Amino acid sequence: ERAKEALEFDGSINGFNAATVSVLQVSANNHYFVAWIGIAITAVYTIVRGAMVIEGSCPLGIYLMDVQIFLQMKAAFSGVFQVLMAITSVRPALEGITTLLNLPTSLSSEKALSRNRMRLSRGGIGEGGKDPDELPIRLRYLRYDYTPRDASTQVSKVRLDGNVELAQGQMIAISGPSGRGKTTVLKLIAGVLRPHETDQDVPTVFVPSHLRALHVTVQPLFFFGTLYENLTYGITAQRREDARLDRVQAICRKLGVDERAV
Repeated sequence: ERAKEALEFDGSINGFNAATVSVLQVSANNHYFVAWIGIAITAVYTIVRGAMVIEGSCPLGIYLMDVQIFLQMKAAFSGVFQVLMAITSVRPALEGITTLLNLPTSLSSEKALSRNRMRLSRGGIGEGGKDPDELPIRLRYLRYDYTPRDASTQVSKVRLDGNVELAQGQMIAISGPSGRGKTTVLKLIAGVLRPHETDQDVPTVFVPSHLRALHVTVQPLFFFGTLYENLTYGITAQRREDARLDRVQAICRKLGVDERAV
C-alpha cells in the first residue's frame, strides 16, 4: 500500500513539474514578446530609412531621432505590457476568491443550532448522573442527499431508517460498496455535514472552519509523547491531576492496555 501511494505521489509530482515547465515557457515568451516586436520594427525602419538616408532623401539627424523615439516607445510599451500580463495572471485567482467570499454562509444557523445543543446539554447534566465518557452517540432517522462527483444531476441519498446507538469503546464497521455513503455518515457524526432534516437527533455541534484542520492518515504511525499526554490532551487545567489519571487508567482498562503503560 505504501509503495502504491509513493508511486502515485511521484506521478503527481512529475505531472506538476511538467505543467510548471509549460507555464514558465509561456511566461518567458510573454516577457520577451515586446522586446522581439520592438527589435523587428526597429530593424524594418532602419532598413527602409537607411536606404533613404543613403539616397539623400532623408536627413541623418531625423533618422537618428526617429530611431531613438522607437527605442523609448519600446521601453514604455514593454512596461505597460508587463503590467497587463501581471493583471491577467492574477485575474482568475481574484475572480475565484471574490466568488467564494460572496457566497452565502450558514454560520448564523449553525451557531444557533450549536447554542441550542449546548443549552439542552446543560439542562441534561444533572439528569443522567453518568460519567460523560460513558455517553453514547445516537442517530435517529438520519437522511442526507448529495450529488456524486461523477454525476451532474443524479442525487444519491443516505438514509438510516431507525435508531443507531454507538457506545464509547465499541468497535463497529461500516461496510458497503464505494460511493454508498460510508464517509458521509462519518462526516455527519463528526458534525462536518448537517442532515437535511432539522428535527433529527444527531451530534451537530458548530465547529469553526479554522478548527477543522484535521487529517487522519490510514497508515499506522507512532504518536508523539506519552500515552497519558495524548489521552489528556486538551483537558482544562482546572481538572485535578488525580482525576485525569483515573480517566486515563479507566480508558486503558477498557482497551485492554496495561495501566503501567501510562
